Amino acid sequence: MSTALLTALSPSALEVSLQVAEDIELERRQFHEGWKQKLERAEYEAMRDYPEFCAVW
Repeated sequence: MSTALLTALSPSALEVSLQVAEDIELERRQFHEGWKQKLERAEYEAMRDYPEFCAVW
């Protein structure tokens, strides 16, 4: 009986595990993309302000 129950539950557990893994990967990609955009914005602002900074010094 317990073997049959485990066999019946295994596909569902596997499906849930795969969905969780996909959700985690999506969150990781979104997190990475957010930081990438912040870095690009900071680089742009630094390059934009560099001539003014040099003029002061």
